[in-house]
Amino acid sequence: MSISESVFEKEIEIRYKGIYDLEGIYKTIRGWLDSNRYDYMEKIHKDKQTNPWGNEVEWEMVPCRKVDGFIMFYIYIRTKFYDVKEFSSVVHGHKRNVTDGRFWIEITGVVEYDYGGNFSSEFGKKLLNLIIKKIFKKYFRIYYHERLKADIYKLHNEIKEFMKLETAYNAY
Repeated sequence: MSISESVFEKEIEIRYKGIYDLEGIYKTIRGWLDSNRYDYMEKIHKDKQTNPWGNEVEWEMVPCRKVDGFIMFYIYIRTKFYDVKEFSSVVHGHKRNVTDGRFWIEITGVVEYDYGGNFSSEFGKKLLNLIIKKIFKKYFRIYYHERLKADIYKLHNEIKEFMKLETAYNAY
């Protein structure tokens, strides 16, 4: 039995309306996950024609990283792109495909304890709950939760820097 705890009460998000590079956003997220050694798994990748104003593109990604033999970090990334219209444009002297529309990205994280299921007996479950929720609660919250929060804020900041948003900073 594993215990999972969310590091945020509510997801952090990015909302944008205007012209952007859809492929660049995907490559930015993927590059950051690869450089920070997260194993990448894509749950949903939809591209559908919903209305005459443009397509709707949706991604749901669940990268994970083993911290040690007991703890694993999960980052949940949900993206939704509305009214997607792709066209070619000249940007800084180079012809590129850009996208017009609006989107939002939600990012949250979960710390999972005992992901291997070593404490699967009834006594092991009670012992695991006692250790994590009572004895070492502050240690796990301060050390592991803050490490995952810092990673999520770095990813959030990386996306905002790529988009050249004015609020390209984070709490860490």
